[in-house]
Amino acid sequence: MTDAVPYLSVVVTSRNDDHGGDLLRRMQIFVDGLLEQCRRHRLDAELILVEWNPPPDRPRLAEALRWPRSLVPGRVRVIEVPYARHRRFRHSEVLPLFQMIAKNVGIRRARGRFVLATNVDVLFSDELMRFLASRGLDSDRMYRIDRYDAMSNVPFPAGLDEQLAFCRTHLLRVNTGEGTFRVEPDGLAGRILSAAWSISTRTGAGTSRCWPGRSGGNCGATRSSRCSRSTSIPSSATRPITEEPRRRSSPRR
Repeated sequence: MTDAVPYLSVVVTSRNDDHGGDLLRRMQIFVDGLLEQCRRHRLDAELILVEWNPPPDRPRLAEALRWPRSLVPGRVRVIEVPYARHRRFRHSEVLPLFQMIAKNVGIRRARGRFVLATNVDVLFSDELMRFLASRGLDSDRMYRIDRYDAMSNVPFPAGLDEQLAFCRTHLLRVNTGEGTFRVEPDGLAGRILSAAWSISTRTGAGTSRCWPGRSGGNCGATRSSRCSRSTSIPSSATRPITEEPRRRSSPRR
């Protein structure tokens, strides 16, 4: 990862509120998997985590999650949107996180040639990550991929290969461009090689998408509430928002 401008910006959003159950565990699997695959496939990428309206009585995600000691400074950024900004939006009293608005916050601050907006409970296949690392994305295209929902008891702690093998044989449903369909636990084996797997048991909205970034490229392709050990993200990787998001989307969680 030597380029000043990363090839890919991966944008996600969350808050430490245990949304959907066992959230920190699912997030840790996502973070560990993504960073390992960037190293494994030499994918020049940055992770942008938008922490929207963090609960005042819980640790910030930069503290609650574990981070590798070898983390390259600036390649993981946590952007905090405080309650003072959140409360300006309609329905803020009933919706603690505006997912699409939060992702827009991350997309607008992405430095990569391409931007991938996804979710915090996803594992990517090695085949997909090799494709991204090959730098074959077309700046005139928007990309999408089917997402397969897997059973929630993904091994953890465990190695990435073991987790991916589990997902291949513990499927619940597939989310395609044509709709969402239930599958057998080991079904559709021939189609899952280039998939993204969700480790949440709930049916999420949409799939991972990738599109052009600001630099001219494209890609719209547990423990308790706190982990017992944590490695702080370099201070340069965490910064608060100083301006309000300029565009507002319809309230969605």
